Amino acid sequence: MDKGNHEQMEATQIKNDCALDDNVKKGSSKHPEPAIKSNARVAAELAGGTVGGILQVLVGHPLDTIKVRMQSSNYYRSLLHCLSETLCKEGASAFYKGVGPPLVMAGVLNGVMFGTNGTMKRLVGYVCDEEPRNLSLLQVTAAALLTAPVYCAFVSPVELVKCRLQIQRDGHSLKYTGPVDVLRQTISQNGFQGLFAGYRVTVLTRLIGSPCYFVAYDVCKRKMLERSGSSSPSQMQALIAGGIAGAVFWTANYPVDALRTRIQVTDGPTPPIIRTVVHTIRTEGVSSLYRGYSACLLRSFPANAAVFYGLEMTLRVLGYSNF
Repeated sequence: MDKGNHEQMEATQIKNDCALDDNVKKGSSKHPEPAIKSNARVAAELAGGTVGGILQVLVGHPLDTIKVRMQSSNYYRSLLHCLSETLCKEGASAFYKGVGPPLVMAGVLNGVMFGTNGTMKRLVGYVCDEEPRNLSLLQVTAAALLTAPVYCAFVSPVELVKCRLQIQRDGHSLKYTGPVDVLRQTISQNGFQGLFAGYRVTVLTRLIGSPCYFVAYDVCKRKMLERSGSSSPSQMQALIAGGIAGAVFWTANYPVDALRTRIQVTDGPTPPIIRTVVHTIRTEGVSSLYRGYSACLLRSFPANAAVFYGLEMTLRVLGYSNF
């Protein structure tokens, strides 16, 4: 082989390699971004969830206290009765009982939820060869279902502490002096696994509620963006879509959440879900599973509007168009 032919073959090989590189780049355009960019996106979602979570607790905790009290007891006749009784006998500060754990953990929990959901959307997008922002509603649902078990591992112990503090009423003997005391007594009586009382029913609430939550937000946001011709939601659009998503979430899974509350405020071994359902319906009727729903619905719109507002605005500040 002469020198000229050898040089020509080398030039052809270099050209083919360059073409191959270009094809790889073009063919992978739908797949997830490089690791460093993907990690940055997850960090941004964690930050956005943190901001949104703190706003959610500040806005929604008072009505959450009313919800939990009505779910766990038949003492209160209505939302207004619970509201007036609590305010007159315990003062306004009673509405923020148990706020410590969720306020401290709100950022972590919402960061985990939105960070995990964002990761699952990218995973589903990778499997389906689709951009995360262009997922179908069925694919958004799949990502939400994958999010639930991971998120519940973090949220279940916090919900247990919060609920046990919220049901305590001034003027009655108080079993717990604060969040640390709830942790101490629970672990002492039932071991570390006692902190996860209600984990399975919590997962059940999220398997029902999370697809409704994320799909409702996605549908509302897409419709509003189509009308406005924008690529990212305005502040008002984030508030409206988030509020609607929260209302849809709680409407879908409220009866199961009522069961979760009853299981988590029960001292001793965790009662089975089926036994709790049968006992509750037999002794108090099906309507008892909707006790406190009005307080929950009143809370859900502003609280979740605050969540998605904090999430979307934080992502925008960090240079991302939308969730």
